[in-house]
Amino acid sequence: MMKEYYKDKVENEFEKNQLDYWKDKAHDYIKNPTKSYKLLYDVEKKMHEKYPDDPIGKLKRNVEQFCCLFRDWVTGKYKNVSKKSLVMVVVGLLYFVVPVDIIPDWIAGLGFIDDATVLSLILRQIGNDIRKYNEWNKNRQNE
Repeated sequence: MMKEYYKDKVENEFEKNQLDYWKDKAHDYIKNPTKSYKLLYDVEKKMHEKYPDDPIGKLKRNVEQFCCLFRDWVTGKYKNVSKKSLVMVVVGLLYFVVPVDIIPDWIAGLGFIDDATVLSLILRQIGNDIRKYNEWNKNRQNE
């Protein structure tokens, strides 16, 4: 019950007050490969240091999907993603790695909820592009 309350609070807060800010930041990263690679490094570092044992599984899975798609886009391997979806992927990665959260990460049992919620919210918005990427990636690995 308490986690559901925080999940709803995070979604409302993020959509109302923070989305435009993060979108502007995301555009800066998309235009700059050096910043993009640094972001990918920082996300992977945080994932391994802070969430080695993801208690809900979804957070790690979403972060990994976003990282893979963005890395393949940055390296030119995959370009079949809309600009809007790419921006939202970077928004998710930035929100995950930046230490300013709606619910601070250090609050035991709740700190990762805002990260997981924001990533899930983004995944719902760009699900079609993620599915296309996953299919492309699966076919590529089978070659």
